[in-house]
Amino acid sequence: MTLEDLNYIAQITAALAVVASLLFLGIQTRQNTKVMRAKAAWDAQNSFVAINDQLSDGGPLSEIMYRNLTGTAPVTDYEKYLIHRFMRAFLQRLEAQFALYQHGILGEELWTLRRGYARSVMAIPLVREIWEADKSNSMLTRGFIAEVEGGPASPAPVFAGIDPVGKPDSEQERPDTADFDTFVAAYQQGLQGMVQGDNSAVMALQSRMPDVTLANPLGPPIVGLDRIVQESARVARFYAGGSVSFEEVVRYVAEDFAWLVWFERVEAKRADSGEIARRSLRVTTIVRREEGEWRIALRHADTIGAEPKPA
Repeated sequence: MTLEDLNYIAQITAALAVVASLLFLGIQTRQNTKVMRAKAAWDAQNSFVAINDQLSDGGPLSEIMYRNLTGTAPVTDYEKYLIHRFMRAFLQRLEAQFALYQHGILGEELWTLRRGYARSVMAIPLVREIWEADKSNSMLTRGFIAEVEGGPASPAPVFAGIDPVGKPDSEQERPDTADFDTFVAAYQQGLQGMVQGDNSAVMALQSRMPDVTLANPLGPPIVGLDRIVQESARVARFYAGGSVSFEEVVRYVAEDFAWLVWFERVEAKRADSGEIARRSLRVTTIVRREEGEWRIALRHADTIGAEPKPA
């Protein structure tokens, strides 16, 4: 055997060693990935175990949450504060699990269950209020907010011994909604006024809080009453007569918080050209009581089909 033959054999041996090393590295990486995913699932479950342990230890938070869910006694502002801090921790844990899911570490099935549960607890009015507050507090990333709100709606969670959460809506005690019906009628009448070029009635129903928001299909979301008044006046000037029809999909009304979802169809004359503009919107409106009056905290509208934009 010549030196050339020995060199050739050495090269083949080295190449096989490299291939073997790469195969071993691939196997190790795959095993490590499995371990990471298993640990992520374990940590996700333990995170929720810790939450349930805290709520079932019979301490003050347990009692406060039980009263809030059952309505057996009023919850004070301080107790709402405690629930808010607890729910903030819950949402931040959930957001951490979303980050693991985004990076392929937490499995899709487990994340889907977690997101579904988050949607279900938002059927509880105070939890929904806390969710909206922490969105405004810059506590949650936009990606996480979109992921949770983009998920399918889920029924309210069921807990043994808590009838109001587990009962069908028809069996639950419902608040008096007569004044809310009056508000909805005024809201729709105000929108009729918009296509006549008058935004005053709708503006009278807007929230006076600094977080009041308008998200219409003509531009980015607008926050603040002054800016909303200006934008509403600009849109109203686009029309010179017409009508608006409404097809309600769902509404939810609590003592001081409500939301509406409807289809809104506009057929109105353009002020600049006299042409008929037809517009179909899918609208979500969030409403809250302020000093005893229902006011619009958020109006969000998506265009269905083509829509002419105001000049």
